[in-house]
Amino acid sequence: MYTSVGTATPVRKNQAQVLTAGFRKLLSEGWYLRPPSWFARELNITTSHLNDSVKQITGYSCTYWLQDAMITEARRLLYYTNNDVKEIAFTLGFEDPAYFSRLFKKMTGETALAFRNKFRE
Repeated sequence: MYTSVGTATPVRKNQAQVLTAGFRKLLSEGWYLRPPSWFARELNITTSHLNDSVKQITGYSCTYWLQDAMITEARRLLYYTNNDVKEIAFTLGFEDPAYFSRLFKKMTGETALAFRNKFRE
């Protein structure tokens, strides 16, 4: 059999890789305010199957990745805007700013104000 030089053989992905890629694509489009069940519906699978697939490939649950995307957006808002932490919490869909503050500290190891003040000194 003859093959030309430089021809790449296609890489086959398993279902977990395909589902994780779909999840990450939706997440990158800014849908981090949606619950995992929304992502599962978009990918036509159950929430537990999506979570199992994402965890198998990345080592982390869907909720972790949603929180990570939300904290990344929070950091961006803290850095580039003068909105107070409460406004940012509401913008990101939190009904309780105190919960947002606890989550931010848990995920980053510092408070939202400490993060902002690092860049404002």
